[in-house]
Amino acid sequence: MRNEHGAAESRVLTRLRRGAALGVNARVALMLLGALMVRLVAMSGQGHEGDISALARWAESVAARGLGGYYEAGGDSNYLAVLYLLWPLGLMFDRPELFAAVRAISIPFDLLTGAMLFVAGRSLAGPQGGLLAAALYLFNPAVVLAGAVWGQLDAVGTAAVVGSLIAVASGRYVTAGMLSVLAVLVKPQFAIAGAVILGMLLLRRKGGGRASGVALAIVGGVAAYLAVTVPLGLEPAELLAIVGDSAAQMSFASLHGFNAWGLIFGFETSDGPWVYLGLALLAAGVLGALALLHLRRDLAGVFGVAFLIALAVYFLPTRVHERYLFPAIALLAPLVALRPTLLRPFVALSGVFSLSLLYVLIRGRRSGAIDVPLRIERLLDWPGVPLIAVALMAAAAWCVVQLWRFFREEGRAAPLS
Repeated sequence: MRNEHGAAESRVLTRLRRGAALGVNARVALMLLGALMVRLVAMSGQGHEGDISALARWAESVAARGLGGYYEAGGDSNYLAVLYLLWPLGLMFDRPELFAAVRAISIPFDLLTGAMLFVAGRSLAGPQGGLLAAALYLFNPAVVLAGAVWGQLDAVGTAAVVGSLIAVASGRYVTAGMLSVLAVLVKPQFAIAGAVILGMLLLRRKGGGRASGVALAIVGGVAAYLAVTVPLGLEPAELLAIVGDSAAQMSFASLHGFNAWGLIFGFETSDGPWVYLGLALLAAGVLGALALLHLRRDLAGVFGVAFLIALAVYFLPTRVHERYLFPAIALLAPLVALRPTLLRPFVALSGVFSLSLLYVLIRGRRSGAIDVPLRIERLLDWPGVPLIAVALMAAAAWCVVQLWRFFREEGRAAPLS
């Protein structure tokens, strides 16, 4: 009798668990559907005319010449992996439909990132934590502005970074290596994941498979590199030249990055010798963030260190674009689910970052996305720019302080691989 009662109870519990799982899955699906609708509505505006035109031009060029002929004909895109997304669009669409198709590229990658953040948040803080992490990204105004409203593709690299970090935290080194290299080949500033993976593997205990982990990550990275560059006919030296030329063309202290360089020098001043100080500060910031892997190398530690590196990429060097902070939003979201004290600084960072993006959409050269009265434009320049820069740096500092407390208080208890 007891066995029958126990079996019945087990069946009931199993059904309850399945029902709860279905409930969570349904909420995730509804959240993704809602995020999709928000982005479709956001695409009703004009977008950033200059950036969308550049992406459409690349799409037309690679469609006309093929992948192998694009760079032979003088193509200048430094978004190598993105060409594989633009190529079919250039074949299928003409302007103005091509403009809309280019703007829509970010949407599936936003949804993919949201789904991955749900998985990460669920691992750290249960199903509700997963839902919170996904929502903080999917409905973040800065994310919507930079993607569907603006028409840029930061969501593509961010998805690769998030996937790479989840993979390395779970010991899938080939996948981690592949995705980290793909992220860099989307845009060089997405080297965040590669730095974390290298730090993770170098800090592994001797005898804990460190050499094999490094080898597997290298295999994955090389495979991804060859898969992207060989069809394009690019040698490593040519790739470095493309990246170098792109950086040299934008040798300003700040390219609408609301950091200390933008606050001090503005957005139209050459960085001159300051570029070397900026690079030194960036190197110091990255190394300082990686040092925290001594305290914690689980999923939370990996995301925390990657977030700090993302802040370093935005706030420390010169020549920073306004959207370089984008991946930081995704990287902090799962940690908010785990540590609620991060919620307020996260909201502050997201809010001020959104204001900085709005500034560029209104005042940026070749933008034309949002029209406002002249009086508002003047207020945005002064005191708008310095106020936004100071507020953004303060919000970032708040996040750093809270994250440092997280590592200091909980890091020692976390497992080290």
